[in-house]
Amino acid sequence: MESCQSQGIDLIQDSDQENSKAKRKRQRRNQEFDDVRDFFSAPFHRKDVCKWCLKEVRVSATSFSNLRTHRDGSHQIGRISQGCPKCHEAINAGAKLPPTALDEERIKKDDRKAGTITHHFAPVEKFDNVVLNKIVTLWLLRQSIPWNRVEDEYLQAAFHYGQAGASLFKRKWAADSAKMVYLDLQDAMLKRLKVCPVC
Repeated sequence: MESCQSQGIDLIQDSDQENSKAKRKRQRRNQEFDDVRDFFSAPFHRKDVCKWCLKEVRVSATSFSNLRTHRDGSHQIGRISQGCPKCHEAINAGAKLPPTALDEERIKKDDRKAGTITHHFAPVEKFDNVVLNKIVTLWLLRQSIPWNRVEDEYLQAAFHYGQAGASLFKRKWAADSAKMVYLDLQDAMLKRLKVCPVC
């Protein structure tokens, strides 16, 4: 039997510059907007005073997150705020400020109201297989895809993976459904022509 022999570690070799601790990369500042410190007066006892609303804001030595929150507003769920009440005065005076948290939230809400097809179907709470098949039929129509593609094994597997109860109807149903859509569109077009003959 051989006895276990321990090997010594050369600490000097393992502690050279090549093995020194990695330095944290600082996040790049967005050059499009002014530095957050430009919005505040010089700190005194780790507190800054907003140049515009004169509110005192606590600041740590390593982070300006409180200054950004005062300037831009809070992005916390349930606490979305406008930010500095006088930021519009700062913008009018020439400051380049990013949109506030409240402005970003308004933009998101406006985008949701846009009436896109995903917005129309997103609020559905319960899965409905008929609605799924109607959407697939519209997709087949828009893409001019043959009806037999609806019976493709991989397509059915993809829908079944996404929703366990999903099953695509056969091509006859898709063709009949598309025929109904076509007749509805034809009827709508004829009604529109009767209302506006010049168009």
